[in-house]
Amino acid sequence: GLNVKYDLFNEKALFTIATKMLPEKCDVAFEIIYKLITESVFVDKSRIYMLLNEQKANAITSILSSGHLTAIDRSLSNISFSHSISDKISGVGIASYKFLNCFVKEYEKNADLINETLELLYKKLLTKKIYIAMSVNKKYKNDTLDLLSKFCKKIKEDGVRTSFSSDDEIKYNKNIESIKRYIPFDDFEKKVDKEAILVPSDVNFVAVANKFDKNKYKGYMSFLKTLFNYEYLWTNIRVLGGAYGCMSFFTRAGVYAFTSYRDPNLTKTNETFLGIYNYLKNIDISEDRFEKYIIGSTSIFDNPLSTLSKFNVAVSGYFNSLTNDDLRKEREELITMNIDDVKNVAEIFSNMVSASAVAVIGEKVKEDAENTYDLVWKLMD
Repeated sequence: GLNVKYDLFNEKALFTIATKMLPEKCDVAFEIIYKLITESVFVDKSRIYMLLNEQKANAITSILSSGHLTAIDRSLSNISFSHSISDKISGVGIASYKFLNCFVKEYEKNADLINETLELLYKKLLTKKIYIAMSVNKKYKNDTLDLLSKFCKKIKEDGVRTSFSSDDEIKYNKNIESIKRYIPFDDFEKKVDKEAILVPSDVNFVAVANKFDKNKYKGYMSFLKTLFNYEYLWTNIRVLGGAYGCMSFFTRAGVYAFTSYRDPNLTKTNETFLGIYNYLKNIDISEDRFEKYIIGSTSIFDNPLSTLSKFNVAVSGYFNSLTNDDLRKEREELITMNIDDVKNVAEIFSNMVSASAVAVIGEKVKEDAENTYDLVWKLMD
């Protein structure tokens, strides 16, 4: 398979071409990637227009079915680099959908300008620093590295897409300024802390999120995730609130988020999120349950991985500056934690009231949203 995608890390966004191949097919894989880099053209207006419409249709379907992911990205988009990028270009992003909606409307009458800009943009991307990561069977290591070396040399010598002149830069910037006159990029970004987005759905997707001091991130954050997902949030949002699901996550970059999935109770869910600080400060849990949650949380460190998963973890660790020693330290923090650690970490949630928030909601609860959020608007015309 061949996958052209983007990858996001703490402070880096990558345009990625990834593939998997059998050892005897390495030369074929490298040749396909070479053609993709050097021979891709942006001239077929009808094909590009069809792909844009297809992407737009897939985006709204994804938002309606995975609104909890949309809500997380949108809530964090003005405080987290990676989530800001994800909101703008992922299949479930609000800013991404707004851009596509505008892009589709303007494409046909500005196709020549846009296609020329896409060509320049592709060249610009390919002149950035290139990283190559491979997972190779030891038996075929030398042959594969030899093919890789020839591939790199061929790309460098070709120069068709790996050079971006000063004239290209001038033309690219001029084109972008022209495109901005009818596609207002800045209008797609989140501008308020608390935002409600109306979509044609009878259920809600609610998220609250905020940042914390990344130096306070510890291995027992995975314990909190288990505790929230299977006790506090599960009981109050899933069992008592009737939502289809709920989840929480924390990142080493210093952001947290809580979200509900297909949720009929917007107000009650917000109250549950705001109660997290007091819940942790006054937590009362038996020793047996405490140990059970610790054991359940170790899976993030001890879960057996496939070769591909190990490769992806290694690549992610490289770009996030995360070493095996860091992971071992976090695991040790988890298995040696006590109840006081839980109460101490509660401080990072003391600002929940001022948390950046977003809800993707149905029309019938619009009145409820207007009393809660700074901005209420419709996603679709």
